[in-house]
Amino acid sequence: DKSKNEDQIGQRAFGDALAIQFTEEANPPFFGMGAKGEPINIWHWKAAWETDLIEHRDVEHSFPNVLWDFYPSLMKPPYGRQSSVAEFATRDHDPRFLTGWGSGNPMSNPSRTSSVEDVVAEGLGTLTSINAAAQTVVGKASWQGGVWTVVMLRDLVPTSDARSAGAVKFSPEQSLSVAFAVWDGERADRDGQKSVTIWHRLIMKY
Repeated sequence: DKSKNEDQIGQRAFGDALAIQFTEEANPPFFGMGAKGEPINIWHWKAAWETDLIEHRDVEHSFPNVLWDFYPSLMKPPYGRQSSVAEFATRDHDPRFLTGWGSGNPMSNPSRTSSVEDVVAEGLGTLTSINAAAQTVVGKASWQGGVWTVVMLRDLVPTSDARSAGAVKFSPEQSLSVAFAVWDGERADRDGQKSVTIWHRLIMKY
């Protein structure tokens, strides 16, 4: 990837991303996110989330010179003076006023601890994030010389909460199906616009 796209703030900003998809079904369902009654598990890494681990980016980064008089959502408003959005991070606001964050949407969480989202699906339009307490997949990535290197890590056996939510379980000599997807932010890839593979067989040996 010749361009490093790690910003997803703004109307025309699209980030690089990678997903690994697993199914334990002997006869795997449709590789486009499974099918009804045949769930699949996806580990979705996002370049923007990788950057957020260093410093969570929000409106103040894309529009640092915007001035305003008063934001009722600020927990400690700067009374009596004009301020710019760049002075305040998302965490300075009350989440009850920021509906995505306040409702628990992982896309809006300024305090996330991993650049990977663990999700499940049973077909197109059903992608669902595993609940926050069961999110155990972590990731680390670097971009150098036009190449992304991404590592995702999780215990072979998921927690009981994650397992019940649909997380895949790995075991010795297990044979399961795996597929991959990549999003190129420079090409405005997002949502279903991405490059995908069909299923491949993965045999666990350890």
